[in-house]
This record gives sequence, C-alpha cells and structure tokens, in this order.
Amino acid sequence: MLKKLVKFGNSTALVIDKPILELLGMQESGMVYLHSTDGKSLTISPASEMKDKTRLAVEMIREKALENFESNKKEFDVVPHELQLKMQEEFGDIFKQHQASFIKFNEAMHSNLELKQAIEKLSFEFDPAEVPELYARKFNEIRNKFFPDLVKLDEGIEKISKKYSKI
Repeated sequence: MLKKLVKFGNSTALVIDKPILELLGMQESGMVYLHSTDGKSLTISPASEMKDKTRLAVEMIREKALENFESNKKEFDVVPHELQLKMQEEFGDIFKQHQASFIKFNEAMHSNLELKQAIEKLSFEFDPAEVPELYARKFNEIRNKFFPDLVKLDEGIEKISKKYSKI
C-alpha cells in the first residue's frame, strides 16, 4: 500500500486508515513501536502485551533522557568547541568503561527471569505512560540492584554533565 506522509505541526505523520488499525488490533491514540533493522524500512507494531509494556517503559526512559539532553544542550552550546570535544571524549570514555555491564543488562532483560519478573511487577504497579519519571526512577533502582556497576555509569554521566554545565 502506498501512503503519503503529511505535515502535522512541526512533525510529519503517517495516516493509517481505520480498517487497517482494526486489522492490526490497534486503536487511535494507542502506543506503537517503530523499529528499523536496516535503516531503510520501518516496522510499526502495537504495544499492548506486558513484554511490550516493559519495552515501552525502556523506550520512554530513553526518550526522557534524550529530552533532558536536548533541554541541557542549550547550556552546552555556549561551551567553546575545544571543550565540547573534551566533553565528548569524557562521555565516550565513561560509556566504554561500562559498556560490558550495559550490554549484560540489556541481555538480562530477556534472559534473567528474576529481573524480568521485577520489571513486570513494576509495570503492574506504575504505568510508564502515566508516571514516566517515577517509573524511570523505580526502573533504575531495579537495574542498579541487578547491575550495581551501572550506578557508576550514572554517576560518571552526572559528574561530566555538571562539570561542563558550569562553564
């Protein structure tokens, strides 16, 4: 099916006809996942099952982090170019130091039954769409319980952010 993208405010939207939404078990204002495996095509799927709710929560946390970065970016835009490069290097270093733990955490979200159950329980207690900041805080508490090394990653990111936001 060929569809035309339309302007929607400052964004671009893809209008999906009601019969297609019904066929896919989706509804207006429902949450969906957008996934690209090759960078050339896009898969859209409904986010309705519990495992999807957990994935949704992780995505919402990631989106919130990006929003925070974008809101703080203005502060960093006044940082001289040489310092921006140094800051990027420091962020790269801290991520490299904790890359193995982060990869293990992502793998464990699918394979560690205790971790999966803790996240699913959290999803029953708090709806990530309704209270994203609280959910993110509780999610990070669970993450840090299973992977304490990631606390150091968070601390390193915060330290670097504070260091360069004061300039």
